[in-house]
Amino acid sequence: MTPGKETDLIMIRLDHANMLPATDVAATIVAGSHAGNVDLVVMAGAILKENGVLKGGDAVFDEATASRDRLFHAAGLPLPV
Repeated sequence: MTPGKETDLIMIRLDHANMLPATDVAATIVAGSHAGNVDLVVMAGAILKENGVLKGGDAVFDEATASRDRLFHAAGLPLPV
């Protein structure tokens, strides 16, 4: 990382039960991690997830719900309850 450049960064917690003993960190991340282990995500200098919590996460869920509703409507199916 150098000044004036955009940097993407992901930090993964290794102290969760599914990540232990993490003797081979790369293998542990590839084979055993999931989204819940991601503590921090920075893209182009913007923090998207911090302390394990999505920033502006509701917008993502709202967009996904709207997309699902459009697909169900286009297929003539009733929306799930």
